[in-house]
Amino acid sequence: MLDAMRKNTKVILWITVVAFLFLMVLVWGAEQQVGCGVSQGVVGRVNGEPIMLDYFNRVYQANRDNFRQGRGSDPGPGDEALLQEQSWTNVLEQVLLIQEAKKRGLAPTDEELKQVALQQPPAIFTSNPNFQTNGQFDQQKYLSLIQSNIEFARQLEAYLRDTLPVEKLQSMVYQGAQVSDDDVRQAFLDRNETVRMTYRLFELRQYTLPATVTDQEAEAWFKAHPEEFQLPPQATVRVAKLERKPTETDLADLRRQLEDFAAIATKAANGDSSAQSFASLAETYSELPSAATGGLSDRFVGPGELTPELETRVMSLPVGGVSEPIQDRQGLHLVQVDSIQVVDGVRKVRFRQLMLAIVPSDATVSTLEEKMTQLRESVTPAKFAELAQAAGLTLTTPPPFADGGFIRGMESVSGPVNWAFQSAVGTVSPVFPTNDAWYLLVLDRRSEKGKPLFADLAEIARQKTTESRQRELARKDAETFLALARNSADWRRAAGADSNQVRTVGPFSKSAGIPGLGRDPEPMGAIFSVGPGAMVGPVNGTRGVLVARIEEKKAADESLLANQKAQLQTQLISQRRNEVYQDWLKNLKASADIKDYRELYFRN
Repeated sequence: MLDAMRKNTKVILWITVVAFLFLMVLVWGAEQQVGCGVSQGVVGRVNGEPIMLDYFNRVYQANRDNFRQGRGSDPGPGDEALLQEQSWTNVLEQVLLIQEAKKRGLAPTDEELKQVALQQPPAIFTSNPNFQTNGQFDQQKYLSLIQSNIEFARQLEAYLRDTLPVEKLQSMVYQGAQVSDDDVRQAFLDRNETVRMTYRLFELRQYTLPATVTDQEAEAWFKAHPEEFQLPPQATVRVAKLERKPTETDLADLRRQLEDFAAIATKAANGDSSAQSFASLAETYSELPSAATGGLSDRFVGPGELTPELETRVMSLPVGGVSEPIQDRQGLHLVQVDSIQVVDGVRKVRFRQLMLAIVPSDATVSTLEEKMTQLRESVTPAKFAELAQAAGLTLTTPPPFADGGFIRGMESVSGPVNWAFQSAVGTVSPVFPTNDAWYLLVLDRRSEKGKPLFADLAEIARQKTTESRQRELARKDAETFLALARNSADWRRAAGADSNQVRTVGPFSKSAGIPGLGRDPEPMGAIFSVGPGAMVGPVNGTRGVLVARIEEKKAADESLLANQKAQLQTQLISQRRNEVYQDWLKNLKASADIKDYRELYFRN
């Protein structure tokens, strides 16, 4: 189809683009080369389709490069784990979408391919500086590349054959996102109808129960309120944590390194031309963004603008003076005063800074990693606590968690939740690294869907039992206060010593939420259902029991709806499309046969 456009003339800026396109289609080329039955080099399977290790690594490297460009630094160990999970998700979704599009027969015709290739270039080209002139996409540069290089044209064709069906599929899914005129009008009202009110919140946390809820009481509440525990399957784990901390030796070595830098910089400041200047040292070694300018601060600073540790030394140094190593929470610093100003009697300085982060040395990291490896190889569920404590790890038992949720204390750790719902009970996990620690888990229990056990939800049951008793106390106080406040124009006076708990807020809309409370559904519904002067409550909120008086209610000016309708409709459709698409994609994943073999290639 595209052969007629190909001419063997000079290649124009195509190598980078071809590499990207190759990344997008490699998984399918690999399938054709190795077949579904060959497991070597296969990092996973989606409905029997192999995901090749080389393809996964390329996606991972692309995400890693994006991280480095965005942050200006290499990812830490925990970031690496998150990037690996992100890459796995990217690959799974791409493969699933292509499979589903093929299943539905959404392959593009040759005429469609030609039209898109020539007239509707993909965004990866229109946004690529290599195809722009004066910041604008240059169609001629793009067409020249197609016409001048046969390999690029082939890769473009393969790329479009995979991506166009996916775009068609996404368009089909988006068709399920409908927005009616009533939806638009309700959104308009939610933004434009406003209330001003006085309220008092009786917060649950203010109520201390005379006795702690017992297990028997919590279990009785659990049985009496089954509707409160219609939860997805829950997993329970024990966690052993080894912190990634520097040793005293590491800190001493860093301090000696900075002392050596200080000696060199001082020689340079005293006129030794053979010594490296502070600016040169900062540019080479500092871990601050200012390293690019030789560590020079972007402005003069005065008292109170630096950490106490830095301020004490910076403000006392002469021009050209170099400090000794200074330690604060950020790291170990050296500073050299560049210049001094006195403004209205206040001394201000501009200075250069060299900072080294206080992190464990490579030797310390290797020792800690070896400790975790040995523990992982020797530990069993029965001896998990004993061996972990003997190795100096911290042990915790977080509350039960659901698939797709988070483990308390490990919210930023990638992988353990998936592991807990894919492994057998009694299994010890692989080691999960983060930027700050290593984690090892043992899976103790996992409940089945629709069959919650008190043992799995005991802590949640205790919390709910406690909350229900606190709410009873809060409601009684709210009723008593409201009885007094009904006959008082001044709620603060009615509250007496608790007058600071009374607030007058607004005007606010439903979409903006109640200042201090947010968009708590039950209070919000009660507040906007009554008119000026009405008393509201007591009504249950997430944080406590609310009572309120509506001071003013302003209806939306519906004559403005016509002017806002198009914008509201666009926003609602975009939001609805995202919701529909994410739900559809979640169901697609749930129904797929997904095999994950990454542990065979990426052992900790």
